Amino acid sequence: MFVDFSSYRDRLNAAGIALNLVSLVGHGPLRLAVMGFVRREATTDEIDQMCRLLGRQLHQGAHGLSFGLAYPPSAYAGRRELVRLAEVVKEYDRLLAAHIRSYGGELLESIQEFLDILKASGAKGLLSHLQVAGKPYWGMMPRALDLIEEARNEGVDVSVDMYPYPAGSSTILQLLPPSALEGGVAALLSRLAIGAECERIRQLTESGAEPGWESKIALIGWDQVRIGSASHPELKRF
Repeated sequence: MFVDFSSYRDRLNAAGIALNLVSLVGHGPLRLAVMGFVRREATTDEIDQMCRLLGRQLHQGAHGLSFGLAYPPSAYAGRRELVRLAEVVKEYDRLLAAHIRSYGGELLESIQEFLDILKASGAKGLLSHLQVAGKPYWGMMPRALDLIEEARNEGVDVSVDMYPYPAGSSTILQLLPPSALEGGVAALLSRLAIGAECERIRQLTESGAEPGWESKIALIGWDQVRIGSASHPELKRF
């Protein structure tokens, strides 16, 4: 565990590393440090605390900030919080990277949200892993590229990256609806231990019936999901 970027950097330097390392501050940890895993928008005071925490890490040498808007608790953030944090990134002339809220049916809206944050803050941005998830949406890519190019023509400093293989890789938590993660992983495990709650989460996961959220399982099917690793010895057989 590291209390700040300096302690992390010092540990790396003490051990010796052969690679150049460019580290970003995670938005999720900022939110957890100030608010925990609560599912709501941040207050003005909470946003101020997150901005101070971010500023301290950037001052210590972190290269920028990374939004993970598809992942709770970052997914619970509203526009005001995201713009304020982006303004801190701009103040330090660093980079704002983002996993946007959706790479599926809401791809274009999610790209536009990120571009709007960059416009409002003046920060330079990197849209992480531009892709269209789900065969029904593959036709969106030309319009997605147009949105980015239009923003660049308007003076927004934004780039994208992609990974060169037709699959995604993440934790199993990303397959679950945001409500299942409210309160954190411990709260999720408590819900899963209750038969009725476990069944409710399963139905939401497979149906996508939770408002404002698109189910990846409904989109691609369980047969397209591969378990890559499991830490618990009894689960490694899967």
